[in-house]
Order: sequence, then structure tokens, then C-alpha cells
Amino acid sequence: MNKTNGFVVRFNGVTISSGNKLLPTLSLVGLSLAAGYGIHILGGYTTKSELKQFWNNGSPYEMYVNTKEHNLNLGVASLIGLPIAAVINNQIWNSALGRAAFQVNSQLLLDNDDIDVFLNPKYEIETTKGLFIQKAKIRLRPMGAKILTGN
Repeated sequence: MNKTNGFVVRFNGVTISSGNKLLPTLSLVGLSLAAGYGIHILGGYTTKSELKQFWNNGSPYEMYVNTKEHNLNLGVASLIGLPIAAVINNQIWNSALGRAAFQVNSQLLLDNDDIDVFLNPKYEIETTKGLFIQKAKIRLRPMGAKILTGN
């Protein structure tokens, strides 16, 4: 019998999930836009004076109109803010450990399709968290039991 699903509920308080990437991606986009908006505002603006013609009661008159243009486009500012957003996003989402636990769980099921229950696995967890990256490694020594049905 080949098992196609099942899961170990948790390792030392680490809840196992498949590592949903949608929320971290959405937060990265939102943080990039927020950082970009801040950079866009901090980039300042240039005031331009332009002579425009207006009409009042059928009579033309000219007047200088001042306009302000931002020095830095919001799209460019968001790209500049991307590294800042990536650092913040990496600190918010500790996804490497959950992903490693999910991979260990999947491999455990694939390698032991004749085992019905895993009991008190011994494991070591190593995590490394940097500015832009996260790494997690789980070493697992499982103990399993097979449920026998009597005839």
C-alpha cells in the first residue's frame, strides 16, 4: 500500500505548512510600494513656471502658473525601495523553518510508506537568518510503528 498523504503535526512548536507563498509575495509588493512612496516623497520636486492663456468674459489674459513635478517617478522609487522591502519582509515571514519541516514530513512519508504512526521523533533544527535570506535544516531520526490488523 502506497501512502499518498499524511502529516506530522509539529516539531517542537513549529507548525508544518506547505509554505504558502502568496501572503509573503503580497506583503513584499505592498512594502515595496510603501518604501517607494517614501522615497518618491523624499526625492523632492521641481517647480516649473509656465505661461498660460486664460479667458475671462471673452477677453484673453496671460498668467504664469507654477506646477510641481516630483524628481523621482513612483515606479523607479519603488524599485529603489525593493531591497528595503525585502529586508523587512524577510524579518516578518519566518517561512524557511516551516518549509523545511514540510519537506522533512513529505520525505518521511515517501521513504516509509509501510509505517502508520511516527512516535516522538528525535530531531535537530538549525536556522540561519540574514538580511535577505533564511535557511533552515532539520535532521530527523524517526521511530515508527505499523498497525497490524488481526485475522
